[in-house]
Amino acid sequence: MSALAGWAMVNYGPPTRFAPYLVGGVLVASLPWLAAHGKLSARRLRYRYRRLVGHPSTGTVFVSERPVPDPAAALDTLRGADTLTEGFNGVAYADPDAKRELRISHTRFHASHIQCADDGRLVITGPTSEKNREVATRAEEVCGIEMRESNDNPLWEPLPVRGAPRLVLAACVVVATVLGTMGVASAAYPSGAYNPVEKSVLLSYDARSDVDPRLSETEANLRKASFMVEILAEKRMEMRWELNDTRAIRQHRREAKEICNQTRALLSQTRDGTSDPSALTRADRIEARLTTVERRVERTARTELAEAQNATGPRTVQGPFGSSSGPSNTSREIRVSPSSTVENGPASATVP
Repeated sequence: MSALAGWAMVNYGPPTRFAPYLVGGVLVASLPWLAAHGKLSARRLRYRYRRLVGHPSTGTVFVSERPVPDPAAALDTLRGADTLTEGFNGVAYADPDAKRELRISHTRFHASHIQCADDGRLVITGPTSEKNREVATRAEEVCGIEMRESNDNPLWEPLPVRGAPRLVLAACVVVATVLGTMGVASAAYPSGAYNPVEKSVLLSYDARSDVDPRLSETEANLRKASFMVEILAEKRMEMRWELNDTRAIRQHRREAKEICNQTRALLSQTRDGTSDPSALTRADRIEARLTTVERRVERTARTELAEAQNATGPRTVQGPFGSSSGPSNTSREIRVSPSSTVENGPASATVP
């Protein structure tokens, strides 16, 4: 999306209209990276909190002050040193083939681990702080380096999002990309005559003509003009859906005229840019169809406006003195004949 926004900045005028989508595209592309590092930050905060409250299963991490020149040799030296092995159940490589981690067993189930970080520093971890501190003290004596407590574990790395959260993240990326693309299209074609989907299709013709060498600008313009004629034809149905709403019908009428003008301008630009007889013939056919659809749309607009005016015109009202059309005249007087009597029915009235 950021690439599309950058391309639109160059091709459609003021860059400020597309800057939010450029920034949004960068953020969308960074979502997996942000999620992975967010998990790492949460892990570090959880570790610090557990240390702060003194959780029993959170062992202190010790890290050497400076990198070790030869990490593999340092681990090998620690493995064979009597100072380190004394008092523990055993010292061995966790993986004899890799030889990147020493396991110092305290009991049958608990152990401390000595590993080398990517920057060459020694890192001691384990579930028991006292044992980790004892291992760190002996490592200082063997290797001649200073070990310090750390609130961070250099061995921790960003973990990619997996499982159900990964599906949610993928759905968010897809939705954000679709909405961002439609936003770029709306900024490129700010006219209200087209809906967001139609604007996206128009933008796709422009983008393909710049990116796809198999699609020439003339061919893209002709396809776009033909699609604009289809949009114009849809205006007839939209007018019929308005149900006697004269304001909406007039709005559709103005939009139809705008589409006609833009389509003719595009066809004129296409004719000026090519001398291919087949392309000129296609342009003539598209314009002939445009004229036909334009007349149909105008005829539909007049019909719908007339029906709307008839539906909202004067109504016939049935009253006690018969039907009347139009607004009632309240100033009319009703005189009762003096000779009339009101015994068995209503009196006769004379209306001047």
